[in-house]
Amino acid sequence: MDYIVKANVLLIIFILCYKLFLQNDTFYQANRFFLFFGLVLSLTTPFIIIPIDVEMIANTNGLHFAAFNTLSQETESVSKAFSFFTILKWIYSAGVLFFLIQFLIELVSVFKIIKTHNTLKEEGFTFIKTDNNYTAFSFFKYIVYNPNHFKNQELTSILLHEKIHAKHCHSIDVLFVKLISIFFWFNPMVWVYKKLLHQNLEFIADDITASQIENTSSYQNLLLKTFLSNPQLTVVNTFYNSSIKKRIIMLQKSKSNPVSAFKFAIVLPFLALFLMSFNTEDVYVLSKTDQTTKLLSDQKEFLVTPNTSDDELSIIEDYFKPTERILKFKTVKRNTNNEITHLILASRSPSNKTLIDHLNMSDDASKEPIKSFKLALSDDGKGIKFASLLPGGIEELIITEKVTVTKFSPNNEKQETSSTEKKEKKEIITYYLENKGDDLKLDSKKEENTNYTFKINTAKHLSKKSKVKITETGETPLYIIDDKEETKEKADHLNAELIDSINILKGKQALTKYGDKGINGVVIITTKTYANKKNASVFITSSKTEITPKDIKAPLLIFINDKESTQEQLDAINPNSIESVNVLKKEKALSLYGKKGKNGAIIVKTK
Repeated sequence: MDYIVKANVLLIIFILCYKLFLQNDTFYQANRFFLFFGLVLSLTTPFIIIPIDVEMIANTNGLHFAAFNTLSQETESVSKAFSFFTILKWIYSAGVLFFLIQFLIELVSVFKIIKTHNTLKEEGFTFIKTDNNYTAFSFFKYIVYNPNHFKNQELTSILLHEKIHAKHCHSIDVLFVKLISIFFWFNPMVWVYKKLLHQNLEFIADDITASQIENTSSYQNLLLKTFLSNPQLTVVNTFYNSSIKKRIIMLQKSKSNPVSAFKFAIVLPFLALFLMSFNTEDVYVLSKTDQTTKLLSDQKEFLVTPNTSDDELSIIEDYFKPTERILKFKTVKRNTNNEITHLILASRSPSNKTLIDHLNMSDDASKEPIKSFKLALSDDGKGIKFASLLPGGIEELIITEKVTVTKFSPNNEKQETSSTEKKEKKEIITYYLENKGDDLKLDSKKEENTNYTFKINTAKHLSKKSKVKITETGETPLYIIDDKEETKEKADHLNAELIDSINILKGKQALTKYGDKGINGVVIITTKTYANKKNASVFITSSKTEITPKDIKAPLLIFINDKESTQEQLDAINPNSIESVNVLKKEKALSLYGKKGKNGAIIVKTK
């Protein structure tokens, strides 16, 4: 509806400008282009939207940013709207069908005349004589006439008139406005426009014809003679078309002063006014004024939620730019509700251009929105204080050049529970090491119950082997490495690049599982080699996702270096010798290997 209103307004603008300032001038060729492109602009300009930036100040009240937009509320019943617009749709479709059929019938009639009569090609035109009771007309380079209706001198003038229509390709204008009137049949302005365009084409042909014949009066009399009810086709240029009186008046009119051509520019300010009045859209942007700067400078903590916008994330980044720890949010992804589902916190020092990834706030398996967390400048001004709001309280992490962990703030990972046994709630976070002897601090107070799993992610671009030094604020806990009791010294000397995960049990959980040995807590370290054997496979990386073969039903079809192999041969491979592993699920495996691949396939290539 909005488009129809805008298109009508533009058509009215062009019609009024033409009627008031141009129609009575003899700039017929210029008027032709004015009307043609006026129709094009009327149909396309409503789609042009001019954005208007509207500054707004972010709401930094407390710790949370207010959302910019609120959900719109429906004002009408869906059923009523559906019923109303369905009726309009059927009415519109019926009108288009009616006028389209009429148009096709006329086209068929024209082509029938062309095909069923003798033709004569002369001077680049194709002349067709007919005995039908049609007035003379042209259709592109075809000129159809009945020689019995006119004397020789009259016929010469009529054919000259139709040659001009054909030579100047007036049929393009006629067909274009005809098609527009079919699809916009409900728009009365289109029909008015169609009449004006047809009329101006006749002015052009009359003006050129009158300049090429000796007796203009006889040509005017010929126009009067054709003033009879002969059948006509609307898809062609006929000799009798539009108001005879108006055509005769324009033939007698003196040539307009070229200075008057400036009137074509009159439409421009009206178009500009239309665009600025109806085709603008407010685009809300954050204000960069001193007031906003002051608000940001006063901000001490920032709360990031799944609904935090990209603009708000940019404000937080700007806040940390002048500090000794520059923050960056990387690979921000959102779901269809515009909630953040993936976000990595990275940072660097002002002197270092390389960003260091610290925390992955995503649960890539569930694709759920991230958990809310707070950010603030550390007390010494050299790091970023990270705090995640968990049900058990606030868990904190200080992000510095050398990551020092007080407590991690993981995303909650929900696990299903059976009817007989409720599984422990497990909290997982990826720990990014910088290959600088990262210090993992653990609080081994026995009264606290926790079950954290720290997935280890090492920086592959650095050559030095990364190590994890585990320190405790309480008594020395029990160390379990690959399901065996080990010493703290062995844990400290483990190559971090070989560690898959570190799990911490404290309090009742440690005592229940390990008895009195777990009174000071338990540190459970799982190496990648052991994890691979335990899961009967290694982690398999495709171009975008990480899956394990346990996602696929056994028995699997296994290929090692393009040779079909057994599960035992796969288990015997040293994971460090594997270059790549590709997992094909049922559909893909079936398409490649037939029934053998019904449960999926694993393709392994070694180094």
